[in-house]
Amino acid sequence: MSEVSPSNRKNQRAASRSPNRRRKKTLNRAARRLAAEAARLLSEGRIDKAVAEYRRLVELAADHAGAHQELGAALYKSGAFDEAAQAFRRAARINPDLAEPHYGLGLIHKDRRQYQEAVRDFSRALRLRPDFLLARHNRGISRFSLGRTDRAAEDFQAAVEARPDFAEAWHDLAACHAHQRRWADAEACLERCLGLESDNPELHFEFGVIHSEDEATPPERAIEAFENAIRLDADHLDARFKLALTYLQIRRAHPDARKLAIEQLGNILDREAIRARTFTPAEAWFTLGTLYDDLPADREMALDAYRHCIEADPNFAAAYNNIGAILRERGETEAALESFRRALDIDPHYHLAYRNIAGIYYAEAEELLAKDLTRYLDLDRVRAAEILQRLLVALLDTARSDVYQDAWQEMHELKNLLAILGTKARNAAESGEGGGEVAGLAQQIFDRVAERLRTVRHDQPAMQSVDLNQAVRDAVRAARQIMAEGTSVRLRLDPRLPQVQADPGRVQEALRNVCFNAVEAMPGGGRLVVTTEHRSEAVTIRVKDTGTGIAPGDVRKIFQPGFSTKPGGSGMGLVLARNIMLEHEGGLEISSNPGVGTEVTLTLPASGTIWGPPSPLRLRPVLIEDVSQMLTQEV
Repeated sequence: MSEVSPSNRKNQRAASRSPNRRRKKTLNRAARRLAAEAARLLSEGRIDKAVAEYRRLVELAADHAGAHQELGAALYKSGAFDEAAQAFRRAARINPDLAEPHYGLGLIHKDRRQYQEAVRDFSRALRLRPDFLLARHNRGISRFSLGRTDRAAEDFQAAVEARPDFAEAWHDLAACHAHQRRWADAEACLERCLGLESDNPELHFEFGVIHSEDEATPPERAIEAFENAIRLDADHLDARFKLALTYLQIRRAHPDARKLAIEQLGNILDREAIRARTFTPAEAWFTLGTLYDDLPADREMALDAYRHCIEADPNFAAAYNNIGAILRERGETEAALESFRRALDIDPHYHLAYRNIAGIYYAEAEELLAKDLTRYLDLDRVRAAEILQRLLVALLDTARSDVYQDAWQEMHELKNLLAILGTKARNAAESGEGGGEVAGLAQQIFDRVAERLRTVRHDQPAMQSVDLNQAVRDAVRAARQIMAEGTSVRLRLDPRLPQVQADPGRVQEALRNVCFNAVEAMPGGGRLVVTTEHRSEAVTIRVKDTGTGIAPGDVRKIFQPGFSTKPGGSGMGLVLARNIMLEHEGGLEISSNPGVGTEVTLTLPASGTIWGPPSPLRLRPVLIEDVSQMLTQEV
């Protein structure tokens, strides 16, 4: 065996290593070629082929974090979220310093509406890359979706400070301010956004939405914004519908507004296909019907619109109710009853239909009640019991209203006589003929009669659009002045609560009386919770206290004028509040447990209510049209 010299051994070792080096170099070159090809396919939208190339890349570079990250990004784009999440997690395990895998996981959680997990992953990405603007923006979206609008606003504010031309972040910051009812701040952010996208009709539409939500803003500004949206996009049906609703609100003060509203709705309803985000065709037909319903001469057109509404949505209870009201006005009692019954079949809680049916039974056709009882009893026991209970309450309310109207007329005449007596007594006292004592007594009786009259008066409410959430805030603010120390207040106000048509002064009076009653029931302090919600065709306000409560026997007497469980109480507050609700075709109910507290529920109809987007402004996410923000620089 020949001896190998040291130099020869060195050459042999070098020769044995060189093929490995060549293979490694070839592998890197192949990986780069695959990555470039996959990226090209991804940019061209050929997602499936890109995924296949990235899978090959992972086979060649299984220990390379970037390869797994690229595969995850392509899988995310293809909608294969589970596989994408696995790829992102592998990338994060291989290289814990990469922000992109956490960003990708955050997007998956956000798309699956797992917002808590999304916030966690976006926060991890931001800890690794504080300048990762899309991670910050998407964390803001996730926080907003969790109801944390204040924290979401912080993210959007940081995003626009880092990049002032970030239009989406300006828009979403405006949405946060709008949900917090900070209208001026919302408008300022939309102005910045509009400066970047001046020809975006959606921004003008949202300006109109903000203006229409802000009570301090004249309706003319909302009208101008909606018209700008329509000028830029004649097919922006949401802007046309909101413009029609704005005209509908001001039609009492502006005679031309009704005609302009009808024109906008006609433009919408003449189209073969209605594609809208904030309303349905049925709602457009119903709104047109309410406009025609204003004038007796247009009632036939109103009927036609309501029937079109039912064709578009057979479960539109308010349309059946309004058809019934028109038919009853024309003397078609049987047809009207059938229409009201259809409304109840659709929505057994629809209180307006109960009131209308009760009005027919009470005033026109008592014999129909016996016949209809059989019909109701044919239903299942639970449903029959519920309908009959609500119908009985409606009948009692109708009878009570009738009696109160007679009482009001009599007491009004008595009040006038007392005023004459008081005037003569004062004149006698001033001329030295006595009468001072009589005048004082007449004044006391006059004041008591006047207070009773307020509880039974049947004035026609001065209807206009009312923001009930704001009315609740004002009533609670007034009640705070008499709250005992140690009283806490919590408002749970539905941000999607629609505005209702009501007399704002009368509704505010009812809310104040109920809130004052609740506070006075907690002389040693307690907890006041006021909740608003929108259900079907009604808006409800619940005022709950932790006060002394009302004895079961007294709950039945609480609506008797003059009855009070409080020393020195007039017994008129809740009676007046309830009558105000009845004036508005609503209601007021009380439930109470002695020593636990009382809950008062006020109901107002939402039929004829203004429809709109489910919130003042929707978020505008940054769409991932390409996945460049999810790709690393490692490959």
